[in-house]
Amino acid sequence: MELLQQIASLSSHFVVLNAEISEIDKDLARMDQLSDKYGDHWASARRKLVSIRKHKVKLSNDISFHMQLYTAHKGAAENLLKNLSKTQSAHIEPVDAPQIFSKSPILSAVPVQNIGRGGVNVSICGIVDPTRTPENRGR
Repeated sequence: MELLQQIASLSSHFVVLNAEISEIDKDLARMDQLSDKYGDHWASARRKLVSIRKHKVKLSNDISFHMQLYTAHKGAAENLLKNLSKTQSAHIEPVDAPQIFSKSPILSAVPVQNIGRGGVNVSICGIVDPTRTPENRGR
């Protein structure tokens, strides 16, 4: 999922969760009124609603926290890009994706060893020299 889709999805979930929390609050207030008037016949239903509300509040807080993180990192990334553009005058040409992977030592990292321990395979990545061909990489 793309970043913008993630942000839109999180925002939508946040709005829905807050609307649900608001409805639960209204239901709990109405239950309190009924309990005062007719006795505490709704104790188990009230406990269930309180539990559901706590869960929804936690999810809402998590979404809010991650959106704040995104906002903070977005600003820092924009500042970094501004500083980089001021200090570097290199002209950046668009590059074909396969060419990026073959020339970048980080992006061309491939698993070089699998170690099985207790039924779990652990991949250890190595840096691939882009000048070497697939035939002589194992040598």
